[in-house]
Amino acid sequence: MIENRASARLILWGTFVAAVLVALLESLAPLQKELDDTGASLAKNWMLDSVNRYRSIWLMKGEPDSIEVDGSILLMTDAGLVLPLDDSEQFDCDSWLTIHYPQRKIMRANLSEIKLITKGDEYLCMYRYSSQQLVLVTFNANHLQIDVENSAR
Repeated sequence: MIENRASARLILWGTFVAAVLVALLESLAPLQKELDDTGASLAKNWMLDSVNRYRSIWLMKGEPDSIEVDGSILLMTDAGLVLPLDDSEQFDCDSWLTIHYPQRKIMRANLSEIKLITKGDEYLCMYRYSSQQLVLVTFNANHLQIDVENSAR
């Protein structure tokens, strides 16, 4: 009878501990989403800061067609935006990200997809991350906009 009580207590404690662990893990899911959202917002701010830094350099140098920064020649638009072109003179989303957000990760989320959509003289770069964050960069010669969305595929 004593063995049955000890076994029963062990089972009850095991069940209690398992229930507490499940509740704890469930409560962390919203926290992880909040962390992912905050990380994406910080990445957006980093990108905007980089855009403004290159524009400031461009203005200080007298608004040339290109600027040299850290040994690299960067083509510029008339509005002072970096114009990342590939070898065939096409807009390159990968180069844009390398210039403005070289770490390429949001917190621990890896970049999983880069997609370019062209509409006339406007370019939309879609950067999808493993945390289901989607960074959208809309670019034309005179305007740049960066948005962050949650993208449940």
